[in-house]
Parts: sequence; C-alpha cells; structure tokens
Amino acid sequence: MTFTARYYKAPDDNGQECEVALDGNRIHIYVKGENNPGMLIWNIHRLPAFEYDGKNARLVFNSETEWLTCGGEAATMIHAIRNQPEPVVVQARRPLVSYSPFFISLTVLVAILLVAYFVLLPWLGRKMVSFVPVQMEISMGEALAKQYTTQYETNDSLDFYLNQFLNEFKPVSNYPLEVQVLKSDELNAFALPGGRMFVYSGMLNKLQSYEELVALLSHESSHVVHRHSLKTILRQAATGLIISAVFGDASEISSWVLSKADEFKQLDYSRELETEADDEGYKIMVQNKIDPNGMLRLLKLLKKESAEMPAMMKYLSTHPETDERISNIGSKPEIKNVFNSNEKLKHFFGEIKKRIKG
Repeated sequence: MTFTARYYKAPDDNGQECEVALDGNRIHIYVKGENNPGMLIWNIHRLPAFEYDGKNARLVFNSETEWLTCGGEAATMIHAIRNQPEPVVVQARRPLVSYSPFFISLTVLVAILLVAYFVLLPWLGRKMVSFVPVQMEISMGEALAKQYTTQYETNDSLDFYLNQFLNEFKPVSNYPLEVQVLKSDELNAFALPGGRMFVYSGMLNKLQSYEELVALLSHESSHVVHRHSLKTILRQAATGLIISAVFGDASEISSWVLSKADEFKQLDYSRELETEADDEGYKIMVQNKIDPNGMLRLLKLLKKESAEMPAMMKYLSTHPETDERISNIGSKPEIKNVFNSNEKLKHFFGEIKKRIKG
C-alpha cells in the first residue's frame, strides 16, 4: 500500500509532502522537494511514540525531533500494525520505486531524452538542413540581417572597403558572401545563413594585420559555406520542440523558436563545427597564398582579450577550447612557410583601419 503523508524534521518545521509505502511492519518514506533526506525506513514497532485519534496518526522518531503524520485508511492500518506483536522474521526491504509506476516512467523518459539529445538531435539537425533550399536560406539571412542593421550604427564607406577586401580572396561558394560592420566595442563576428556576415568595430580595432582579418573572414565564411549556423539553430530548435512537446505547451514551442531569431550572433557551435571552420579558413588562406600565421595570431589575440573582458562581452565564450584550436593551427605544416605580402589586401586593410579610427 502506498499513500501520501507529511514529514517533519524539527518542532518549528512546516513539514514536507512525502510518499510512503507499507512493507510488513516497516514504512518506506520518500520525502519530496528540496533538502530532502532521501528514502527513510522506519520500523513501526520500534518508534519511541505513536499517536492515533481514530482518524489521524502521528509517528514519532528520534525523541520528538522527527515525525510523520497521515490520515484515513493509512493511519488505521498503521495503528493496527502497531498493536500487533512484532514478527520475528520481517519481509525483505523493497525500494519505494517498486511501488510507484511514476518513478519507473520518469526514469524511462529521462533515458529517452538523453538518447534524443546526444544521438537523435545532431542527426536530425543535419537532416533538417538538407531540406532547406539554398535560395530559402539566402532569403532567411537577408531578413535576419535587417534586424541587425536597424539595431546598430553602420558605415557605408567602411563596408565598401571591407567587401573589397573580402573579394580579393573570396572562397568558392553557392552563397553571395557579403560582410558588414556594426558599431560596437564587442570583440565579435558572426555569420548568418545564406552568406551575410557581420564584424563588430571593436574587433576590427584590435586587429594588427591584414592576415588576421583574412583569418577572421575566412573562418566566418566557412560557417556560411558549410551551413553551420543553420545546423546549430535547427538543432537547438529541435531541442526546444522536443522539450515543449513532452510538457504539451504549444505556445512555448512557438515562442522558443522565435526567440532564437536574434541569437545567431551568440550561437554556441560544437567543437566539431568550430574546428571545421578553423581548418577550412586555414585552407582558404593557404590557397590564396596568404600567411596562415594570421589565424594563429588571431586566436592568440582573442584568447588574450577574452581574459580581460567582462563575461557578457567575451567573443570566445561561444568558441570551445581555444588552446586546442591554437594547437591545431600551429601544428599544420604550412605554418612554417614563407609567404609574400599581398599589397592589395594591405592597402584595403589600411583604408579600413583609417575609417575605424576616424
């Protein structure tokens, strides 16, 4: 028999709801809520005190410092057991979960959610992306880009030179790659689905060479070409949809997905996707005969700056294991090669820096 009771730990305690199961002359008590002591097992015959008024029972444990109250049929049954002699051989203890289908169901549900999160969602994210046409992705990115350009101050001259810079080494892509500067002290850059990229002016201020800017834009354009932002946001959306579906709240599904529309600038890429963007960006630099040490310097700069910034402004907070990324780039063979200077990129970089400072 299982029933609900109330457990008290101290004289001034208001009590906590608990679930109780009778097992011979023992009761198994599972206290709910915070600061619970776990499952307790009391021998009804060995309690120091027991009170019963015909309707309700009070079971006292530890000399008035701990007790349990219950009523109805449960109180009557405990009273009857209390008045019987204690059996010499008692029934073996059984855990409370054996009496409660709720706990069994909860365990199964948690196991299903864990499998869904770590196995199903990555696969589902990849599959969902394959059904999104490139043109639809481009349109989606354009709509999102308008939100950012209305939130931040922009500079057309700066954008012109930055795109001239990008066109000098633009990777082969199905997307119309375009980059724009947003005025902000944050050290950040991010890519939207469909080819639109944004760099904060605070990031451009910190860069010391055109190779570092090539590294940054190559990295972000790799996120675009490999559809990383769309994969990540769809995986996160799938997580929210599953959780919302479990609890049956359709309005939460809608609001959760809509809330993600403005979070591409803070996407938490997986280590796998971040490493892929580093590697692909590195290849773009080597193929264009641009010194890939620029990427190594960029990563070291970001690591140094992130340690000095408030948590809310950390660019690297969304980029996992920076030391591993530095080690990955530093171990590549071309990093030791000598590369000639690219005068066009150097010129455009100088124009960008002049306008950032101005």
